[in-house]
Amino acid sequence: ADLCLCHRDPLILSSRKIARSVEDSITFRVLAAGNYPSHRTICAFRKRHLNDFRALFVRVVRMAYEVGMAKFGTLSRMKVCAGTSKHKVVQYGRTITEKKRIRQEISSLILQADLQDAEEDARYGVDLRGDELPEAFSSPEKLSRAIQAALDAMAAEDLAEERARRQERVEADGDREGHT
Repeated sequence: ADLCLCHRDPLILSSRKIARSVEDSITFRVLAAGNYPSHRTICAFRKRHLNDFRALFVRVVRMAYEVGMAKFGTLSRMKVCAGTSKHKVVQYGRTITEKKRIRQEISSLILQADLQDAEEDARYGVDLRGDELPEAFSSPEKLSRAIQAALDAMAAEDLAEERARRQERVEADGDREGHT
């Protein structure tokens, strides 16, 4: 749940991006307790616990507000941590309105995350993250063969370019001799 509640700017909604962030970011790695869940696991967790997740998200935002660590603000960028006075009194009606707005915006964020995951599933396939190495690099032996093939192709290209330059020089020298 910590991974799904973690916020950054820009906001990370995609399960694939969250999984990638666990590998790349110490913050996400700590929140994942050193585990490396796949994007499928993150997506399934979010769906399985959707109602609890939504309620927890609302409570975290409300608690931050109540203790004076945040004010009701734009959740789409998670700017809830603009410091406010702990002693500021908010009318009951505004609080109820803000709670409804927060719930709606959280529902919208969850829907955006689901839509982004569905779009990425269609683009990469359900089990792929989209940043996997090509099949040619899947083992050290295959990688070595691919590198050697690339080096051979580059050497052949360099040799062909050198031959073409030599041929151009020969032709240029022949043209000069013919004009003298």
